[in-house]
Formats: sequence, structure tokens, C-alpha cells
Amino acid sequence: MEQTIQSIFQTFEGLIRRQFAPSMTFFAIVVLGEFIRAALTGEPAGAWFKDFRGYLEGEGKPSVFITLFILLAIGLSYALGAIQQLLFDDMLKRNFDPTTRFSRSVVSEARALTELRAKVKQRLVEEEAVGDLRNLQEASDYVLYEILGGIDPTDTYRFVDAAKATGIVCVSVILVLLGHVLVYFEELGTWVAPLLLLAVLFYWWGREAALSQYRARALRLYVNFLAMPTARITRRLLRPDEDPTLTSQDK
Repeated sequence: MEQTIQSIFQTFEGLIRRQFAPSMTFFAIVVLGEFIRAALTGEPAGAWFKDFRGYLEGEGKPSVFITLFILLAIGLSYALGAIQQLLFDDMLKRNFDPTTRFSRSVVSEARALTELRAKVKQRLVEEEAVGDLRNLQEASDYVLYEILGGIDPTDTYRFVDAAKATGIVCVSVILVLLGHVLVYFEELGTWVAPLLLLAVLFYWWGREAALSQYRARALRLYVNFLAMPTARITRRLLRPDEDPTLTSQDK
């Protein structure tokens, strides 16, 4: 019973950390975008905030507002998560090499990833327990993650959580920027082009941030796999119900 409750809590904890909490930044970004838009156009900011506050102080019922806000927040979190999946994750199901290499750390990380990827492919060929997986021709980082995930029990959810959280924040900024361009096109005038460029910049940043997290996850799995004894790999694949902890016979 205790294990079941803990499992349920972990499930909702991941959902809150991965989608719900990052989605709440959307409202903060909307408010910030409204003040920036007002500063660019010279119009008074927050007029609709005052109308909304007046509604709550007058005819609005707090209980109804709280219920609607919770429903809106849940729907928004799923919507932003879906857009993040479409814009970033679905476009990254291949190698996780960086598209730009502006820093030495990124260059070093990319080289390490390439070297470890080659070593992992070579070891997969040598491990008979993996069966037909030894002959894969398109063994990208994404495919290797799916393979090694069934061998290495290491928890890598934190990398996915960080990638999705960053992606959702970037999606929120992009939607606010595009929304302001569409709604206040005439008022913004020459500011439309910079805002569109900023939206592209946030898309690039979100993509690179997701790639960075997935590279870190791949490096962790590759190092663990290359350091794993053959006996343990065989046991994980052929006898997964046994204790995955190393024994003296594995060494």
C-alpha cells in the first residue's frame, strides 16, 4: 500500500515538475509582455487587469474564479506541453549533437559524445545478449537511449524534466510574442520585426537547451553502459527479475 501511494505521488510529482509548474510562468510572461507592449506603443498598461479586478471585487465569486483558474491552468499545461513536444522533442529524435558550437565546453562535450557513441555501437556489436539489436544501421543517440534504457536502470528523468521545463517556458514566450504581434500589429509598427526575431531566438534557445539536456543524458548512459560488466548486461536482458546490483561473480 505504501509503495502504491509513493508511486502515485511520484507520478503526480513528475507531472507538476515537468508540465504544470513551468506552465504557470505563462501567466507571468503574459503580464510582463503587456507592460513591455505598453512601453513600446505608449499606451496605458494593465487596463484589462483593472477591469478583471473590478469584476472580482464586484460580481465575481472567488470560488468560481479559483475553479476556472485551476481548469485553465491544467488545460494550459497540457497545451503548452503538446506544443513543446511538437516544436522540440519530436524534432530531436536523432543524434544530439549541438547545432552551434560557440564555447569550448560545448565543443568538448560534442567530441566526447561522438567518441562515446562510437564505442557504445561497437560494444553492442560484441554483446550477444542484445540479439538483433547488434545489426542496427541507424543507431542514433535517440535509438541508443531506447536500447540502453532497457539495460541501465539509472534514473534519467531529471534530464527530461529540465528539457521539457525549459521548452515550455520558451514556448510561452514565443506565444506571447506572436500574440502581441497579431493583436497589436498596427500599434507596434516597426517593433514587429524585432519581436518576430526575438521569437525565433527563443525557439533556437529552447532547442539548444533541450539538446544540451539530452546530450547530458546520453553521456550518462554511455559511460554507465561502457563501464557495465558483460555478466550484468546479460542478466539485465535475459533475467531482468533478478537483483540488478553487482555481485562478486559479475566482477
